[in-house]
Amino acid sequence: MICRNCGAEVPFGAVYCPVCGTPAEETDVSPFTGGADFRDSPARPHSLLSPRGWFAVKGRMGKREFWRRQAWLFFLLFAVLAVSALIEGLLYSSADTGAVPAAIRALGAAAAALSALTILIRRMHDINCSAAIAVLVYLFTGPFGYLISGVISGTPGPNRFGPDPAGEAY
Repeated sequence: MICRNCGAEVPFGAVYCPVCGTPAEETDVSPFTGGADFRDSPARPHSLLSPRGWFAVKGRMGKREFWRRQAWLFFLLFAVLAVSALIEGLLYSSADTGAVPAAIRALGAAAAALSALTILIRRMHDINCSAAIAVLVYLFTGPFGYLISGVISGTPGPNRFGPDPAGEAY
């Protein structure tokens, strides 16, 4: 099935487009479940394990998803730092810090910064602000503006960036 909003391919059984979050038009019935509809289960447009969910800039992100991703981002960054420290301790003497742990830390920090920016963009979309505003918040307000964006309530109902991630019950 093709998304009517962005033209991306919507996987079989998905309730929302994985790229922009637009609700799917047709009911997809699985041939493997004897006609059971996958729409009975709650939708999750972006899985925590999906790279698309971490680096997507289209669609909206609610407060709960924002804070869940922040916790995972902190955990993953801590894991990268722990692995680099372990490699540094095992392979290098105390006087010689190696290039490998430094490269691991640099790649982890770059991935975390990019992911944090895309998470903020999608969160700002929920507040009905553009990506340009999100970049300004990210660059000039530091952690204060970033954390405040996780407290502000999103726009109720659909806005120009997609459907309400909290549901359509408004």
